[in-house]
Amino acid sequence: MSEYERHAHRVQTAIAARMGLDPENNDTKPKHLRVGIDMSKSDMCGLARLLIAKGVFTEAEYIAAITQAAADEADMHERELQSLLNNRNVRTK
Repeated sequence: MSEYERHAHRVQTAIAARMGLDPENNDTKPKHLRVGIDMSKSDMCGLARLLIAKGVFTEAEYIAAITQAAADEADMHERELQSLLNNRNVRTK
């Protein structure tokens, strides 16, 4: 776990540096939120690579699954937006 934490700290350091170079960049505010997002992406990638290498599922199956998950997430956000706008028939693209 210490190696993982070292890499997480590297991500945190790079993001902090970017914040210093461009303090108006909203992509890096707040820093800890951004580190969490980037590390969760890294974790998911590592897990997917391991499971594909072990033959648990194929890359094509993985792509299909994350594509469906992205669609589900987009649908949920669309419904929330519709609710905020008094159930108007809003569609996201």
